[in-house]
Amino acid sequence: MPEFDLGVDMPPRATRCPRCGFSSLWDGRKCGHCPSPSRARFLWQQINRIPELVGSEEGISQRQFLSLVLEFSGRVQPDISKHFAKGIALLESDSAAFAREWSTDPLIALPGWFADFRYYRQSSSETLSDALRLVATTLCRKGELDAVTVQGVAHYLSLAIPSHAFPKGGKRRTKAFHREVTAQCEIARDVLGYTEVTVRLDPEWQTSTAVAIVRGMYESRDFSAMPILADALQDSGCDEPEILEHCRAESSHFRGCWVCEWLLGFYPAA
Repeated sequence: MPEFDLGVDMPPRATRCPRCGFSSLWDGRKCGHCPSPSRARFLWQQINRIPELVGSEEGISQRQFLSLVLEFSGRVQPDISKHFAKGIALLESDSAAFAREWSTDPLIALPGWFADFRYYRQSSSETLSDALRLVATTLCRKGELDAVTVQGVAHYLSLAIPSHAFPKGGKRRTKAFHREVTAQCEIARDVLGYTEVTVRLDPEWQTSTAVAIVRGMYESRDFSAMPILADALQDSGCDEPEILEHCRAESSHFRGCWVCEWLLGFYPAA
């Protein structure tokens, strides 16, 4: 998740580009010498491994973890995604009940269809079971979650679709696995954001209009209104390039998008 500054005075920006060291071409945010987007951001956009996106030092919050699992699992089976959506809703409304109900049984409240795995071959069902048990074990922990755990869940879920579609293995299963990993990384970039910049967040930008747009997208699971959200934020006085550019980016957006989550009041996490 990006480093946040909640409307307080920001420290002076570096006088030189942190990548090339030039000062005459550095305006505090962009460099006229370095390629655009910057080399660091370009490399971040090409990352194809979940641990590198999550980061081993900062970790992620429990809500971020659930958002990632929701989107990852939704690619495998929508019913699993709905289950984790209910978990996020419970976490929002009653954190004590969430801790009590989701931390006792590794497969708490899972739909009945999951028990007999009617929809999956055995190899696929095993990866699903392993992933969800790891999710449940992780939710028993307190504090931030490490990259290794997230990678484990992502790995099991990324295997589920290829294992079901191509039970005999081979090159097609390998290609399908890599497609799933790429899709997961795209989700992680939207949820976690680019961590190498400081993003200024002003509470005055959290208007009722912007919040209503986000809630509508969350309910419909349709994020085509992100450019409209950018316009609403600009109307409220938002001039933070990182926020506006993220909303107008051509890349896909998902539930848990860091801009949407901040507007709803969840980031930075307490």
